[in-house]
Amino acid sequence: MFPKILYRHRVLVFLFFLTFITYLDRICISLVGVKIKSEFHLTNSQFGWVLASFSLAYALFEIPSGVLGDRIGQKAVLIRIVLWWSVCTILTGLTTGFVSLLIVRFLFGVGESGAYPNSGGVVARWFPASETSRGISWFAIGSNIGAAVAPFIILPVAAAYGWRTTFLINGLIGMVWVAICAFWFKNHPSEMKGISEEEKKYIESKGIIFISTPFSRAAANRLHKWDVAAYKIGSGECNNYPLIEHIASFGKPVILSTGMNTIESVSKAVNIFRNYHIPFALLHTTNLYPTPHHLVRLHAMVELQNAFPDAVIGLSDHTVTNHACFGAVALGASILERHFTDHKQRSGPDIACSMDTEDCRELIEGSRIIALQRGGSKAPAAEEQVTIDFAFASICTIQPVKKGEILTKENIWVKRPGKGGIPAEQYDQLLGKIASRDIEADMQLQWDHFEM
Repeated sequence: MFPKILYRHRVLVFLFFLTFITYLDRICISLVGVKIKSEFHLTNSQFGWVLASFSLAYALFEIPSGVLGDRIGQKAVLIRIVLWWSVCTILTGLTTGFVSLLIVRFLFGVGESGAYPNSGGVVARWFPASETSRGISWFAIGSNIGAAVAPFIILPVAAAYGWRTTFLINGLIGMVWVAICAFWFKNHPSEMKGISEEEKKYIESKGIIFISTPFSRAAANRLHKWDVAAYKIGSGECNNYPLIEHIASFGKPVILSTGMNTIESVSKAVNIFRNYHIPFALLHTTNLYPTPHHLVRLHAMVELQNAFPDAVIGLSDHTVTNHACFGAVALGASILERHFTDHKQRSGPDIACSMDTEDCRELIEGSRIIALQRGGSKAPAAEEQVTIDFAFASICTIQPVKKGEILTKENIWVKRPGKGGIPAEQYDQLLGKIASRDIEADMQLQWDHFEM
């Protein structure tokens, strides 16, 4: 059983508290509204305008804040807007009358408007498509719980310390969330420090081979501590020979991407692998995301195979379809690498060249088929004999032939089937032979039908 909370579930808890705080701040003014109206001598209409100013700002800025999150990242936006509305929450407690309260609550609405669109963006980045609805539902739970418990938090504080103190406390709570967001939260799973060893074991328990690409000696050492089955080295490190030798010293198989390198620079890495007597694979790749079709250059993979016959050869593909991979398999590739995403609507530098679940299914199915289709030699397969028997032609008479008559093009020709007679390929050898017996028309010739 997996013992630790997955990072994405920690992120969900983090967002749950965001929506909890959102409604705690939002409900606060309604709970202490009687005290505010009394102190500021507000009419019901004026207090209604104060509440409406928040709703107006929220409606006006919800879409723009979501667009901003898509452009600069949800983390950057969430830090700014939560800090913004937390300050506005504190300022609510410092207002002196109707006008200042109206302005501050409008500005408060501007900040809170970005909470849900950007939280939804976080879920889209951190969760597979099959779990996004589930993840977003926790926003509603957090909001409703925040609204439900608000009276039990706010009313006692307001009674003991005054209504202004409730806004100060709520604003400080929001700032604590901002601090955690700034130092812990990441926009994308790839930016996190890394998965735990427990997660590695969980992955392997599902029948998946855990493999990772270290970009430093420290990262390589961490993988070595985890006793990974093999190492992947990226194209950028193909000529980083100190790192390659460090990884080779672990004695595990290595898959090396060779993009942006030459046969000469690859050979230096290969010599390191050979010196350490470790199995190795070389992947041809073009490091453009996505890669135009004319720059795939599959023949370069063939060059690698010819230059390093002791290597397993493959393709690391950055095009937008599976065609390059299929071509590589046909040319002898044993390893295929493509980037993967659970859905292509995500944002990110490599989403354009990533395959989704359907592409992955087609790649696995197609590459297995092509792998079975390649190879062989130009000769009939034993299984073709049944077709040969009826599809090939044999020599037969096309009119009656008398004993002693010469076989010519006018009395013999070739027809199907091939089984049971003299093959058509020997037709010229029979021309000019003398029939040794009478032969009816449309009869397959046999070797004893004419004089040798």
